[in-house]
Amino acid sequence: MADCVFTRCAFDQAQFSQSSLRGCRFVQCTWNGMNFDGSDWSHVKVLQCKGTNVNARNLRGEQVDLTDSYFEQVEFEGAQLNNTL
Repeated sequence: MADCVFTRCAFDQAQFSQSSLRGCRFVQCTWNGMNFDGSDWSHVKVLQCKGTNVNARNLRGEQVDLTDSYFEQVEFEGAQLNNTL
């Protein structure tokens, strides 16, 4: 997905594994049971979002902004976000 905007949306048990997000914004959304295994993010903003059970294995992301977001039980394994060389 590219250049999408989600405002006050609820995502329950959504599978975004192997997804590619580019220039997307999630604003005041609720994420419950989300999975981002093997996903690739670039210029993604997750602003004022909340939720539980957010999981990701091998998530890659650059210029990811999680400002004012709060998630319970986050499990990121092998994730690389906003790494600089």
